[in-house]
Amino acid sequence: MTATVTLGLPSFAARIFNTGASSDAKRLEDLLASVLTTYRRVAPRDLTLADLSRVYSECRVEGWDGYSAKPISPDAYHAAVRFILALPAVVPMPEVVPEPDGEISLEWDFGQWRALSLSISESGRIAYAAMLGRYKRETRSEIFDDVIPPEILSTLWKVTHG
Repeated sequence: MTATVTLGLPSFAARIFNTGASSDAKRLEDLLASVLTTYRRVAPRDLTLADLSRVYSECRVEGWDGYSAKPISPDAYHAAVRFILALPAVVPMPEVVPEPDGEISLEWDFGQWRALSLSISESGRIAYAAMLGRYKRETRSEIFDDVIPPEILSTLWKVTHG
């Protein structure tokens, strides 16, 4: 008989304990490890998508900021979802920030002089600004059509990997 268990929820802290000695026990342990590895890659994306959904829910009415902010449009929300789903697994997930002009911002901040902010509009236009060192800045605008433009991927890589 084989017994393989995880302690805790299937999360980053889950650990596998295999009390079996057979080859079936080892295969089951390897399979469970593979599932947990996949979950660890997918979980941050799921959390970011949940945060995006929460932001959209809270900010889709006129004046959501207590002033005169435009509502986040369904098209901007869906473009942001598609962008997050298109991010490579090796890239850390961004922080989701609503903007008073109705766009959604995705932001990465890696301390002093390394940051990227993308504003996603309802038309799929992405305006972005990056700090890539003390004296190096980059600003640009690209069209997102379900494939992240190489210029954005390159900038994102520079920000997240120094």
